[in-house]
Amino acid sequence: MGGITHIPIWADHSIDDPVVPYREGRFGKPGTWTLMNALESAGARITRGEWANDLPKAEFEARSRALLNRARRAGSHVLFTSYTPGTTPVSPHFAWAQTYENDVVIDWLFDQSR
Repeated sequence: MGGITHIPIWADHSIDDPVVPYREGRFGKPGTWTLMNALESAGARITRGEWANDLPKAEFEARSRALLNRARRAGSHVLFTSYTPGTTPVSPHFAWAQTYENDVVIDWLFDQSR
């Protein structure tokens, strides 16, 4: 995993996602939490945050901005946002929906290059 520790990543995941495992999945497959821990063990500096996924857009983006600023101050280029159980609208699997409407994440994404 050390070969990807330099790649900027902003992962997000609902803790109660029933489709894609947050921690450990079926048949021992690693979840996002486990993958972030593995990246950290390989030398990546991970900046983590957790909040409700059903916050109003302005508050959601303010928390994302604060996480990004904390990451920048720490020299971290890997961010991991976890969404509190019971807060992802429609289905816990749809964590990505609010993320795709998050201007902070979209601006961060388009700032990245190879």
